[in-house]
Amino acid sequence: MKHAFLKILPAFAIALIGCGSDSSSSPNEDSSSSESSSSVSSSSFSNRLDVAYADTLSADTLRLTPQDSLFSAYKLFLGEYPTGTRIQIVAQKKGGNADSLFVREEEGEILYPEYFTVDASGDTTYNTQNFYSRLGTDEYSVTNFITTHAGFYYVDIPHVSLDKDSSYSIRIAAHVKPSYYSYVGDTAAFQVTLGDTVRGVFLLGNSADSAWAKFEAKMGKSININISGTSLNEMILRNDNKKIAAGNSINEQILPEKDANYSVAIFPQKFPNYKTGFYGYFTVATTSRDLGKGEYFANPDSIQKVGDTLTIVREKNDAAKYYLRQEQYVWLAKLAKGDTIQVFHSIEGYYSDASYPATYTILNSKGDSVATITETRPQFVATSAGDYYLHYVRLNSPPKTSSQELTLHTSIRRLNYVKKFYFYDEEHDKVFEKIATHLNDTLVFANLALRVEPSDVSNYARWFMPCNDLDFIQSAYSSEQCKSRGSEQLLSTNQVILTSNSDVIGETFRLIAESKADPRARDTITVYIGE
Repeated sequence: MKHAFLKILPAFAIALIGCGSDSSSSPNEDSSSSESSSSVSSSSFSNRLDVAYADTLSADTLRLTPQDSLFSAYKLFLGEYPTGTRIQIVAQKKGGNADSLFVREEEGEILYPEYFTVDASGDTTYNTQNFYSRLGTDEYSVTNFITTHAGFYYVDIPHVSLDKDSSYSIRIAAHVKPSYYSYVGDTAAFQVTLGDTVRGVFLLGNSADSAWAKFEAKMGKSININISGTSLNEMILRNDNKKIAAGNSINEQILPEKDANYSVAIFPQKFPNYKTGFYGYFTVATTSRDLGKGEYFANPDSIQKVGDTLTIVREKNDAAKYYLRQEQYVWLAKLAKGDTIQVFHSIEGYYSDASYPATYTILNSKGDSVATITETRPQFVATSAGDYYLHYVRLNSPPKTSSQELTLHTSIRRLNYVKKFYFYDEEHDKVFEKIATHLNDTLVFANLALRVEPSDVSNYARWFMPCNDLDFIQSAYSSEQCKSRGSEQLLSTNQVILTSNSDVIGETFRLIAESKADPRARDTITVYIGE
């Protein structure tokens, strides 16, 4: 018989059974994130089976005490729930023998408990007699059930009428998460939206033998994908048909060089067993962020002038994970065939010694690799005309400080590129070769103007002095040590202080400026020492 209403036991039957709320003893298991059982709307009552319910089960603990054997089982209504709902039953019994618990759908389906229940004889046979869970005795038992289709669900505790133990009582609650699992093994593939977390479950041996999680990744995005699970044989991450990663779990960062389609094939165990239970679970978690300038080829950082040092500071970024991967694209120059360029790159904030090596690849205008350079071999000769780029990558480099700030420096030299490089008196608008100073004067290099051609070259310089002239300044440099290494001393400061020795009045020394853009471009100024 079917009715147009939910059939609840009449009041006198409830009194006989002795049901009541016992929220004071409600277990804490999963209660922080659980949802109570949903009520059934009046529009849902048509075409319902006639089930005699003792009560409605929710997140509040319900206490049951059988005082009469009029009814053979407790049937506790849970609610109407969609596919993928996780029903967690928390229960404990005192006294008596009836300890089996089923979760059923009104039309007859019995839900599989998460794990096999071993009966008194130790039987764990995979059959319908094993679809029950046991009520806890010393402690609360916690059992998960998962709906594979929408329906009206209830808890069934059979054999109550066989218990004559007056001490027999049950405390029970349900924590329900509707649609907790997005995938329940009913299709071969599903779509993942970047930024989402998708939970899936297989009913081992009774659902799809694999699931394909598909997503689209666009250029200019950094995508982190983390896949884990239980009772799974393998998972494989692919870009179209190219395998990227495989294993029992996957944790990958994807930086697409172009818009592309990706998929993860997830293969569960073929059959359930008493160790793993009836279900195979997986979680696909993705995060996505827009890449900034310099983080991908289509939007590179750029050297403005030859000889300049490009400095890029990247603040701590939990999504970027610079301690796992550092990457930078830098436009270097437009070169003619046969042009020679030297590229220098360094970082601050993260370790960069030999234990944490980097790769430096030169790319052409199509993004193809044409050469590899190193810190000790920075030179590259263009094989054809066009734009050239640096691609820097360093993996697994720990941060040096808690700020996790990453600073990247890039500079280039172009041999024989600078056409003119000379000292220039801007006040009088003329080239100059000599200046006059005095004892103890400070000569600041920035006050010595330099002119350079072509216009895309910076006027930054490195400063040298001949070894024989070092005695005319106050410094720790030794002319003898200098001569043991060559004929000139590279100055590590941005100024020099003239000696206080009056014996050198009337003498001169030379100061040499070398272009940072082209070490073959140099100019020398003569410094006269007056009183």
